Amino acid sequence: MEREHGEAEFFLDFWGVKVRALCHPSDIEDLKFFYGSFVSAECGTPDVSLRLRCNGWPSRGFFASTLANDRLEKSIELVDHHASVFSIGHTFQEWSGVPSPLPPFATSRLRERLAIYSGAAVRLTDGRIAAIVGPHYIGKTSLVLALCQEHGAQLVSDSIIVMDTRTQSCLTYQVPIGFRHRSLDIIIPTLDALDYRLTVSRDTGLVALVRPEAILGRHNSAGGPISKLIVLKASQNPTVEIMEIGRPNLGWFTRASNEAIETCLPETALEIHCGTQTSPAERAAAISEGVETL
Repeated sequence: MEREHGEAEFFLDFWGVKVRALCHPSDIEDLKFFYGSFVSAECGTPDVSLRLRCNGWPSRGFFASTLANDRLEKSIELVDHHASVFSIGHTFQEWSGVPSPLPPFATSRLRERLAIYSGAAVRLTDGRIAAIVGPHYIGKTSLVLALCQEHGAQLVSDSIIVMDTRTQSCLTYQVPIGFRHRSLDIIIPTLDALDYRLTVSRDTGLVALVRPEAILGRHNSAGGPISKLIVLKASQNPTVEIMEIGRPNLGWFTRASNEAIETCLPETALEIHCGTQTSPAERAAAISEGVETL
């Protein structure tokens, strides 16, 4: 992939896969904001080449256009240099439904060993790793923030769980946290003092994106084996209820075998029935007690 006139060049390293990104110069600060933990020095021969472009307004920048949901035409071009034939291209106006090119999980070198699932992970005070899964917008982010801020846990990852099936470990994934609904109301008074980005979700409205170290005062914890799997379920009950269940079949994004995934997860899980009126603090308190007794 040749660098074109006016394009900036940026290098990232995702768990040993080196990415060369070509984009408008205005995109560089956004790449640092979203993927600062993966920034790399010039990588020589990359494993993956990526071009991000706002076709409808080239000087606007890919990320500025995407965050604004301005419906300008944008394009993504990705080439995996280790695959005999692997290149993808997307042209779109709205991000919804378009696979994210970063991290490049679809490339064979990552997909063979990593398993990805929507969720979050924290390191508990006793050092064990708890993975938290559940439906979209059930409150996983607000829960992990309460666990970290009120119960001494440390964030490992938010938005997705990245599991290395070869080392049987949950990996650190440090990217901005999305604040929406009640959590957005809480953080708005402090936003002007932080580095943040705003976007609008068709499902939840305004979303503020802030890097986790700016909120929690520290970088994400190192990962490790998953000792507890917590499954959140919506409930009409006014309280938080916890029960032990068998290991659920979640459907991870990976080419690893089911057997490889099962060796990475505990045989049982904690199913948490969250009343719609229960607060993140109440849920965090119940889970902190539950992981100690069950």
